[in-house]
Amino acid sequence: MFEEVDKNICTLNVPTSAVPAYQKAEVWKEFNIEGIEVGIAEPDNHPSLRIYPNPTMGELWVDCRDVINRVSTMTPTTITNIEIFDVMGRSVHVETRHATSLQPQIEMNISHLPTGIYFLRIMTDEGVVVRKVVKE
Repeated sequence: MFEEVDKNICTLNVPTSAVPAYQKAEVWKEFNIEGIEVGIAEPDNHPSLRIYPNPTMGELWVDCRDVINRVSTMTPTTITNIEIFDVMGRSVHVETRHATSLQPQIEMNISHLPTGIYFLRIMTDEGVVVRKVVKE
C-alpha cells in the first residue's frame, strides 16, 4: 500500500505508549513515528477538594474549603450545586445546597443508590469540578 510513498517524510502519530512497538514493526518502522497523548485529560483546578469517605456506604461529605478559600475574600467562590451521575451518564441525584466559607462542607446521603461507581459534578461560579466516588 505504501510502495510509492516516501515514508521518511511521513509522520505517523501513535499513542506515546505504542511508539516502541511501531518502531519495531516491519510495515511502520520506516515512518517518522511521533508519540501523542490520547484520551481525555482535564486539569484539576481544585486538587484539595475532598470527597470522603470514599468508598462510602451512603453518607458522603464534600469538603469545599479549598474551593471557597483559594480566592480572595473579595470574590469568594461559591458551590452552587452537586449532581451525581452513574457510569452511563444518567443523573441520579442532585444537591442544590450552597457551600460558603462559614459552612464549607456539604453532607450528602446516597444510601438509596445501588452499589457502583458514580461521578460528582460540582458546579462553582468558576466552573465545574468532577470527582469519582464508589458506593459500596
